[in-house]
Amino acid sequence: MSDAGKGSETRSSNGPEQSPASTAEASTAEAHTTQVRYARMLRWYPKAWREENGAALLATMLDSADAQGRLKPSTGERISSVAHGVGTRLDAKLAMRSGIAAIVVALAVGVVFTWGLQVLDEAGCSWLLPALNAGLGPALTMVSVCSLLRERGAVTGPRALGILALAIIAVGLTAATWQGLSLAFDAADSGMAAPFLSRIVGPLFLVAWATGTAAAMLLLDSVYAGRATWRRMLALVLAGGFGALFAGVLLLMPYIPAAAALTVTVLAVAQAQRDTKVAPASTLEHQGAQSGQDTQESTTAAPGLSVKAAVPGLLASRILAGVSGVGGTVGVVYALTGSSWGGANDGTQAMGQGITIGLVSAVPLLAVLGLRFGPSLKRSPRHIWGPLLLAALACGSMAAAYTNAPSWDGMELGMLTASAFGGAALAWFLFQMLPGTPALRVLLGALIGAIVTAFLGIMVLPMLVFALPLAATALVIWPRRKRPAGYQAMPAQAT
Repeated sequence: MSDAGKGSETRSSNGPEQSPASTAEASTAEAHTTQVRYARMLRWYPKAWREENGAALLATMLDSADAQGRLKPSTGERISSVAHGVGTRLDAKLAMRSGIAAIVVALAVGVVFTWGLQVLDEAGCSWLLPALNAGLGPALTMVSVCSLLRERGAVTGPRALGILALAIIAVGLTAATWQGLSLAFDAADSGMAAPFLSRIVGPLFLVAWATGTAAAMLLLDSVYAGRATWRRMLALVLAGGFGALFAGVLLLMPYIPAAAALTVTVLAVAQAQRDTKVAPASTLEHQGAQSGQDTQESTTAAPGLSVKAAVPGLLASRILAGVSGVGGTVGVVYALTGSSWGGANDGTQAMGQGITIGLVSAVPLLAVLGLRFGPSLKRSPRHIWGPLLLAALACGSMAAAYTNAPSWDGMELGMLTASAFGGAALAWFLFQMLPGTPALRVLLGALIGAIVTAFLGIMVLPMLVFALPLAATALVIWPRRKRPAGYQAMPAQAT
């Protein structure tokens, strides 16, 4: 075949030649298609992040694709975009929201654990408690933990996402393990064959432990990055051998997930407040009143006079503490020995009557706390005496409940009322201490108070009665903080 024929064959095989305009148009369309493909990967990132960094990242990816002659993202780029994009969404806001959701779950667990176990059993929904307590609640808490770690820079976004995925799997398998054990015990009590979930408890436990170990090791690997190898390996082995196992066992106790959710949520709110630069709320409301107190102190303290006597209510607080100490001592003695010399029929009744005396005697001590420590809190009086009043009502309700001891039917209403007053007192007190906006502090305080109420957390109060004499005595002899004799009150600055 001639050269001309060969050239003719080559042109026919390559198709008709395109004009420069059509070639440029095709190249432009091709570039646009490539840009759209890469731009789609940015959707994994939060909107705010895309608005600030999306254009730069897209340009970098397009330059890399052009240098490598690629028209679409590689598999590695897609995986990286998912990991970094979703990991970036693990921020302080998500930590706060998931923490609040975990608190709500803990509140539901408290209600079910304290009041609804029989109802669940009768309805055939006994699986609900472990599902909430060892499953959903801890999973939401882990979302908050990983988001908080990522926000603080302790781990990268992809690593936080990996830790979270492993932790959620471990939590889910742990919940299934505890449910399988519960079903096994029920089947043994009824003489029936164990269900399938109970027969695979062993493998479930091992897989849950292994997955939790992997999550803990992945976290500690980031914490110990850059340190000596033997230290890192020791920490990883300890986490694998004990940490994950211990955490799984703790999920059996409903109080532990609730406490973890509360702690992590408060930290997340504090981090969110720090990120948005919200001013601390501890003294804003009372700033004007405190300024007035400063002005009053500066004007009433004459030059050359010591200010060490300016401690209001010291004598009254010591008298009240003494009354509380005497009453508490009588209550403790009666609770332990009243059955032998008092009007109690037996030791149980004497214990209840002694606790009643101690709870009533604790009310004056609450007044002592307000008089002695209230001024140093720099709060308005209503935020000092309001919680103390509710705490006094809790003590009174608990005392009334113990007059019916040991009958739980006679004590139940008083216990619930006391828990409600105690939870409200705690919520009111924490309102001024928690970080965040006023609305968020009200929400957190209300949830914490509700959890205390649901778990009957105020039931710890009878145990504190036995420490009442010691606490009251300490407040009686507590030395007044004295200032140097030559101390002069500084003039108030104009504001």
